[in-house]
Amino acid sequence: MKVKKIISYILIFSLILSVLPSRINSVRNISEVCAGTSEKMDGIIDRYNEKVYDKLDTSGYNPPTAAQILNAYKTFGSRGKHPRLLINGEHVNSLKAELKDTGCDKYYWYNKIKIRADIICKALNNKSERADFIPVYSKNFRTRMKHTKSNNVTSNVADEFRYEMMVLGMMYLLTEGEARKAYSDAAWDIIEELNKFDDINPWHDLDFGFFTQGYAIAYDWMYSAWDENQKETLRNGIVKYCFTIANRSYHNNKDAGYPDIDKATILGVYTDHNHNAIVNSAIAMAAFAFMDDYPQTASSLCQDAFICLERVLNTYAPSGLNNEGTQYWLLTIDDLSMLFSTLEYTTGDLYRLDTCPGLSDGKVMRALHAIESDVGMFSFSDTFDSFLTSAGELYFDKHYNLHGFRKKIHDRIKKTDDYARMTQVLCWYEPDEADQGVNIYRDFVTEGKGAFATFRNSFDS
Repeated sequence: MKVKKIISYILIFSLILSVLPSRINSVRNISEVCAGTSEKMDGIIDRYNEKVYDKLDTSGYNPPTAAQILNAYKTFGSRGKHPRLLINGEHVNSLKAELKDTGCDKYYWYNKIKIRADIICKALNNKSERADFIPVYSKNFRTRMKHTKSNNVTSNVADEFRYEMMVLGMMYLLTEGEARKAYSDAAWDIIEELNKFDDINPWHDLDFGFFTQGYAIAYDWMYSAWDENQKETLRNGIVKYCFTIANRSYHNNKDAGYPDIDKATILGVYTDHNHNAIVNSAIAMAAFAFMDDYPQTASSLCQDAFICLERVLNTYAPSGLNNEGTQYWLLTIDDLSMLFSTLEYTTGDLYRLDTCPGLSDGKVMRALHAIESDVGMFSFSDTFDSFLTSAGELYFDKHYNLHGFRKKIHDRIKKTDDYARMTQVLCWYEPDEADQGVNIYRDFVTEGKGAFATFRNSFDS
């Protein structure tokens, strides 16, 4: 009799244990796609129950689940179609038609990008110049991966890789016939070298973010150029360099130490500053680029990215500014614009990220424009007193229907040599109509950390 009771208790206890994990998942609002450390997502990565954001109050945001993101992607109409990051096929066709007018604003940027893309193609076929455009690996820990070129100029390898993929990818999209192959061949030459890397330096948020963006854009914008072996190489690369590390980082955001790549995490996924927007936007962009290949993994990582993004977006409440300073607001805007435009082309839904308290009604852009004079930027917090700009401003001003600054932003970018931003101008620039004056408050008062007020009778000199 006692034996039967003991067996009964064991069975009951076992039943309770088998039910308990699903109850924990339910309480934490983890979607059915994410549940369970024993479940291998798409056969490539294990998902964890515990997340770094479990204690985050998301009641004001109500982020989408992985299942909702995946369903939106499947039903929106972008499934199986490329490109879909920052730009789609219809947009590419309209851009081609627009560029037939060599006097249009965008032709200036097209010409600059073409010249640069042709320089890259030529250099890669020249033994003495090739080394300047081939990514060079170095082991780093919380410092950027650097490359010193033949002219003794030192650059960031990740930044160079991203702009090269954007420039070559855009020219591939806009070029007709056999001539376009030169651009994808050059891109593949560079990608092959990157795929020899042990890692993409996940210990530094900027390197991880920019490498990931470049990799995702290369796969998406030049998708029709890649044969099956190349696609498989790129798929394996995104799992190795991005998805595995991102998944681990959402689970355990503690410094993993150097140089163990098997324990590496991206510190930026849960920070409350601009690095958060850079890494989470990059992860989500990569997820949408490879959504057809790894639907469960990609949609689950998107869910994590959107929840973690709320942490930095909340710092802009209530008036559109935080205490980082304008140069870092612009970095955040640049990367959010890349994510938002990608969401428009993949799900048709920004999941109310653009209506977070500090962004709604273009508050962050209103604060940026308000803190400018006609000769420069007020040196607010950690910033400079010279004009700062980003191509993301073009997207944000258009998205929030703000007038009066797009031409100024467009012209400022002409004074830079940032080819990634030049490519974004082609994607996003739409000038104001001639009769649209500035519709941003001249007298502007903000609240929160670093609050300020401006009083002016004009935005002109």
